[in-house]
Parts: sequence; structure tokens; C-alpha cells
Amino acid sequence: MLVAYWIECTDAPGVGITAASEADALALLEEAFGSERQPRHVAPVENATDLDEDHVLPNMGNWLKRGIWYPLGYEHLAKF
Repeated sequence: MLVAYWIECTDAPGVGITAASEADALALLEEAFGSERQPRHVAPVENATDLDEDHVLPNMGNWLKRGIWYPLGYEHLAKF
């Protein structure tokens, strides 16, 4: 089962990732951003209304499949 996560980062914008586990989400974060975005807090997204409706919602990709859905541009990392 996949879970959507919102990862707050230190000194960088947050990242939305859907993954098989928190560890899987953090691995995708590391693969995409390296040390550029360090996770500060990881939380499952219970509902899309929990996300920023002015910036995240209109600019996010498909959060129902594994991968980074916010920010856009990292869809190529969704391989399993």
C-alpha cells in the first residue's frame, strides 16, 4: 500500500512524496535532492485539503502513484 507524505525540510521548501513507507519516501527525497533538502518532519497526508491550497494543490502531480508529486519535475524517479 502506498502512502502520501509531506516532508518539511530545513532551510528549503517542503516536498510531497508517495511511497511504500517513510523510509522509501526519504530514499526518494535523497535521490532527488541529495543534501540540498534535509528532512525536518515527515507526516502522512490524510487529506488533500491539508495541503496549501494556493500553491501546492494547483502545482502538484499525481499523488496516487509512487514518486515525488510536489514539486513537479521529478516524475522520472518514480520507478519501483
